Amino acid sequence: MSLKFLSNVDLAYHWDWLDREIFLVLWIVIAALCGLYLLEKLKFSHDSELSYISVPRLFLAIIVLAFTVYLVSGFWGAPLKSVSAFLPPMSTQDFDLSSPVSAQVAAVSSADTTKHKYADLFDKPKGFNPFFDYDEGLAYAKKCTSRY
Repeated sequence: MSLKFLSNVDLAYHWDWLDREIFLVLWIVIAALCGLYLLEKLKFSHDSELSYISVPRLFLAIIVLAFTVYLVSGFWGAPLKSVSAFLPPMSTQDFDLSSPVSAQVAAVSSADTTKHKYADLFDKPKGFNPFFDYDEGLAYAKKCTSRY
């Protein structure tokens, strides 16, 4: 949970330290180490020797390692909907195999390539060229509707 709150601070101040890939790597390493610890592949000096792994411990290890494999799919742009509330937004991901923007939206956004007011201050979603000023957006909408 501390990574989630650190990510929120990173997003608020636009530091861009914890993008989606870095966040996923940290979660994957922590979850994999937890799974290995539960299977006693990773031991610490204060741990006692166990003669066998109990059934609940084995099931917990399986769940943790399955969660680790699930997180790995996020590297290639999988939305990871079950944990998306904790992850940084998809717009911070650099490598994405999926194309979240349809061809029609891509055609519209590629038609308007001008630099908009306040574009340097705010992050924009992938594949979009949004307006951050109401008057500028309204003028563009009126210009577009007057063509039809």
